[in-house]
Amino acid sequence: MRRLPAIIAGLMAIIFPLMAHASTHVLHGAVPSSVASRIVGLETCPTTISLTGPLATQRLLVAAVSADGTRQDITDAAAFVSSKPGIAVVSRAGEVRPVQDGQAVITARWRGKTATVRVKTTQARQPVSISFVDDVVPVLSRMGCSQGTCHGAASGKGGFRLSLRGYAPEIDFASITRQLGGRRLSREVPEQSLFLRKPLMQTPHRGGKRFEVASREYNILLGWIQEGAPGPTGKEAPLAKLELLPGDRQMHPGDRQRLLARATFTDGRVEDVTGRAIYNTNDVAIATVDETGLIALQRAGETAITAKYMDKVAVLRVAAPLDQKVSDAAYKARNNYVDDLVNAKLKQLHIEPSGLCSDQEFLRRAYVDALGTLPSAEETVTFLNDTSPTKRDKLIDALLKRPEYGQVWALKFGDLFVLRREYMHRKYAMLMQDWLTQQFNANRPWDQIVTDILTAKGDLDANRAGLFFVSRSPQKSNEAFWVRAPEATGEIVSQVFLGTRIQCTKCHNHPTEHYTQDDYYHFTALWQQVTGKGDSDDGVPEQLAATASGDVRQPRTGEKMSPRPLDHTDLAFGKDEDRRIKATAWIVKQDEFAKNIVNRYWARCFGTGIVEPVDDIRSTNPAKNETLMRALCEDL
Repeated sequence: MRRLPAIIAGLMAIIFPLMAHASTHVLHGAVPSSVASRIVGLETCPTTISLTGPLATQRLLVAAVSADGTRQDITDAAAFVSSKPGIAVVSRAGEVRPVQDGQAVITARWRGKTATVRVKTTQARQPVSISFVDDVVPVLSRMGCSQGTCHGAASGKGGFRLSLRGYAPEIDFASITRQLGGRRLSREVPEQSLFLRKPLMQTPHRGGKRFEVASREYNILLGWIQEGAPGPTGKEAPLAKLELLPGDRQMHPGDRQRLLARATFTDGRVEDVTGRAIYNTNDVAIATVDETGLIALQRAGETAITAKYMDKVAVLRVAAPLDQKVSDAAYKARNNYVDDLVNAKLKQLHIEPSGLCSDQEFLRRAYVDALGTLPSAEETVTFLNDTSPTKRDKLIDALLKRPEYGQVWALKFGDLFVLRREYMHRKYAMLMQDWLTQQFNANRPWDQIVTDILTAKGDLDANRAGLFFVSRSPQKSNEAFWVRAPEATGEIVSQVFLGTRIQCTKCHNHPTEHYTQDDYYHFTALWQQVTGKGDSDDGVPEQLAATASGDVRQPRTGEKMSPRPLDHTDLAFGKDEDRRIKATAWIVKQDEFAKNIVNRYWARCFGTGIVEPVDDIRSTNPAKNETLMRALCEDL
């Protein structure tokens, strides 16, 4: 891995201020006649459909393809027809349903253009079976019943509590069927169940009306009660993947775009969950998305739209250029590859790059970013009087060799490591900060620094990197020395070194990512072995060790959590093996590891990260310039 100053040197040498992270979104509305005349064909999404079971459905999207390759959503204007209505029927809105087993072709027509979709139906006459986990829980989440503002709150609402966004189906089942003597359900007259009457507002409900009689949601809940309200079986196939179609789109302000959310389960089953997913936009000023998955572009820019279903998330981008013309010559000035990638993004969005900053501006920024201080009067005069064309490059090299460089970054990471007196004695905080300063000024590769910290053991006077694990007071149960609790260590390691926030998963599944509560405690188990040793009377350990006693139990289920990283990789630990060694090797190989350090340096230089917040690197919060991020990571 390349040394850190190479990154900051490249960033500081950029001749243009950062503008590549301007957000944008565009969506399609009615197609103007001038545009319609340039349409060369239609495109459907998906192009083939497989429907399994009587309740299976699949919505279709139709796009008009222009001669220049751009696409506009015309689903609402298209007409649909089935070649075999006895096999599969299609609604006016483009929703396909099975009638009996067989194959059919759905044709979409618009203004003389057509596109077809092949459909295969199986098990269309099979008796309907409602699953609590796969059907009921998603309905409760989709209707907002299990959200944090309703019954998913820590204490519930109105005496009724559900797990937040359905992360614990067993809790939800008990609350619905067992609490209050089971009065929420009427198995004799299912339609009169309080569980249905409340969201229909047939009985007063502070949450208001959530659905209509005969709606899909109502029929799922009613059917479940009619079947005897069966609970989780433990045999439900987990959700393997969630897709958000039609993928990234470049559009224009005022456009609309419908979305499809498609779930693939581990048993091979594929379902259209568009009506059951929960949608969100990363920037409502650029684009909005409603509960049906309809995006509306508000203005030029770029942003991400996310969909969440069960424990999986999917994301796509929408982008729209500004309504202005910029000369190609404006994008040709460059100093290095960073300028090329920034300019490419700006050109895509029709944003004109800023010009070269003055020597005075560059001098001040370079000193503040690299050293956290201003240049002296003498240094200023010397630089401004220098006529060498390479004087900026020389200044950067000189600044990165000064001791203040390591001090600034040691202070920054010291704060992230909670090296503050409310968490650690001042003496030990200063000792570790001094150690960090030495590492940065020695220009050690970032992966080596992190490995030294996370695998530290032995005498803490000789190995100050181990002070990372020391706290101000005991945090581990039955621990005589002041060693940080494994939960806190796991949270800090994830956020500081991977830019990933997992704190919320201590109590429930992540609201916007795929991490679960189980993932949190599996990751915690990687750091459970750390303990202190020595003869100290003040509670501060003299030595650090990793023992074999590292069991962690999930507090909700009581299940023993095996140690594993967040991506579920099996690291195959031996009985007495120090888990931190393999865990650290896994950390420094992750894409997020490189993205995290690149993003922190970029934010230091430009006041905002390529990803914002700077320590929230996740699939549902993509970089403002993905190409730039990848290039910087490769450089690192």
